[in-house]
Amino acid sequence: SSPPAAAAEHSGDLLRACAMGDEPRILALLEAGADATDYDNATGASCLMLAAQHGSKGAVSALLQAGAPWNGLDRRGRCAGEYALDAG
Repeated sequence: SSPPAAAAEHSGDLLRACAMGDEPRILALLEAGADATDYDNATGASCLMLAAQHGSKGAVSALLQAGAPWNGLDRRGRCAGEYALDAG
């Protein structure tokens, strides 16, 4: 299937995997065409922010390579780096 159809098929799955810090699932979903730019409508937290919060270097790298915006901000004006710092 084309990337837009694949992205729609996995809508929300990637965000949930990132929120759980499930790196193998994140990588599999990206491989299947999930949209790396997905974000939570309520908080503005992106897949990249949530993966960074879990310290998942492999997932963060894969999300960036798949087009996740490195400079995105959530609704509180926080970026992925701040999520990583807050998590320790």
